[in-house]
Amino acid sequence: QRVASRDAGLVPSQRNRSPSRDESKLRGVGHSGAPPGPLNASMYGGIFSDPHNESDDPFTSNLYVGNLSPHVTEEMLVREFGVCGPIASVKIMWPHTEEERARQRNCGFVSFMEREDAQAAIERLQQKDVLGYELCIGWGKAVPKPATPLYVPPDRAALCKFDPSLPQIPVPDLVWDRVLDSLAYHTSRFGVQFEQVIRARELRNPHFSWLFEAFGPANPRLTYYKWRVYSLLQGDTLDVWRTAPFQMFMSGPVWIPPAVPPSGSRPRFS
Repeated sequence: QRVASRDAGLVPSQRNRSPSRDESKLRGVGHSGAPPGPLNASMYGGIFSDPHNESDDPFTSNLYVGNLSPHVTEEMLVREFGVCGPIASVKIMWPHTEEERARQRNCGFVSFMEREDAQAAIERLQQKDVLGYELCIGWGKAVPKPATPLYVPPDRAALCKFDPSLPQIPVPDLVWDRVLDSLAYHTSRFGVQFEQVIRARELRNPHFSWLFEAFGPANPRLTYYKWRVYSLLQGDTLDVWRTAPFQMFMSGPVWIPPAVPPSGSRPRFS
């Protein structure tokens, strides 16, 4: 998205006009016109408090979030913005070039399931300090929303109701198991053929015996693996996933995902 090339959208680039006195402070350092590192309202006043909106769509529920610390993760954004309502998706525009990394700040997008919750997030989180950087939030272009939210705050979870007669499948908390995550990750990328290769290769390996046993409460590793593959195919990551109960198919059992562990407590997958 073009906003990523505007250095987090904190300095709107408009043609055929002279820079204001505040904007002149930002000239002369880098292609974006802003110095590297965090920007804040006390430094730049009106420019910061009136962020650039990427969209005038009155129905968009997607928020552009600028002036992010390089150390902020998508999981942290979920936790910051999730207090305002169910989140559809989160994406950080990670730097890919030396020039982008030299800015020492990133930008990203947080899409809510409902417009009202996105508006509440702007009012609540605008200019909030996160790791020494004040958030700069504006409206982003509308993006497709999944049927199931990425994250539902605990006080809204009761609203996600299913037929009580349907069986439930609580997913065991095995988020520390790197073998399961690795197999699920590669299967989600390369398809069931990858799983078939592993089955043939590890037929007599006791560490993979769960892959050949029946699905059910007695086989928690297979339950976790099936959920993890499905979760990744829905756009979740190994660090952040939808925690709301869901059905893989109509009239099917209700799956209950495990909680997302605290930031930094889970070893990174590579």
